[in-house]
Amino acid sequence: MLAFIRGSQEVVAGHGDVYVKLLPDGESVQLTHDKRLKLSPTFSPDSSRLAYGTVDPWETWEVPVFGGDPRLLLPNSSSLTWIQDGKHLLFSESKQGMHMAIVTSDEARGHSRDVYVPAGERSMAHHSYLSRDGKWALVVEMDNQGWIGPCRVVPFDGSGDARVVGPPDATCNSGGWSPDGEWLYLTSNHGGQFHIWRQRFPDGTSEQLTSGPTEEDGIAMAADGKSAITSVGIEDSSVWVHDVKGEHQISPENYSGAPQFSPDSRRLYYLRFPGETWTLNFGSPIWPAVPAGQCFRDT
Repeated sequence: MLAFIRGSQEVVAGHGDVYVKLLPDGESVQLTHDKRLKLSPTFSPDSSRLAYGTVDPWETWEVPVFGGDPRLLLPNSSSLTWIQDGKHLLFSESKQGMHMAIVTSDEARGHSRDVYVPAGERSMAHHSYLSRDGKWALVVEMDNQGWIGPCRVVPFDGSGDARVVGPPDATCNSGGWSPDGEWLYLTSNHGGQFHIWRQRFPDGTSEQLTSGPTEEDGIAMAADGKSAITSVGIEDSSVWVHDVKGEHQISPENYSGAPQFSPDSRRLYYLRFPGETWTLNFGSPIWPAVPAGQCFRDT
């Protein structure tokens, strides 16, 4: 079976619902119906349940694979996985404010201990993946300024420092281990696009596996280690304006966003990524003036 979230996707989570699909060609079955911010669906050890995370507040919920109502599994947790033959859990936990660490415990939250606490009061360790031998954890981390950075590998027993893995100067939003534990697989943004990379552990160099105009988001390794499943597509964003004449697309091409009117409503500023600021001038103020700094977006 394959579990996934269908809906929008943001940096860590997205609005959508959890689905399950029997491979190779079964119908996709919707298990949740609330469109909340969700992340990281994972199967229970006996594959009868699916756990998934929610945001605001950070909680882990579970839902039966064959249908039923979701129930709260673990508060103040995210990106939960069962480890050590289902006897323990590995998950992210908020410590104070926005500071989030990797923690392990049993399902009743007993015998809890920190695996990795990132530096910085606002740093957040969002996802973690335990190696097959149980000695290492691959971590997706957001830094103190709220930016996703490169993935890191930390000792599961908490005894050592984190080491950066993946392509240099790249962001990393998901990962996994080969069944034999010899390879790390990552989805990393290097050069403006997310693609799949691999790296032999512990001392190998990064190798890019996918390329082209599409991007890959998320990765699940097959049990035999011969293939991986990922979400593939092209993301597009444009700026639109709604007025008495209807809706009008403002940005003609490329990935655009973050629109903002000038105080006199004669100009509309927006970003055309990766990083250019464009201005559209209007001959007369046809929209009400708005406070500087207020942003609008098409809904």
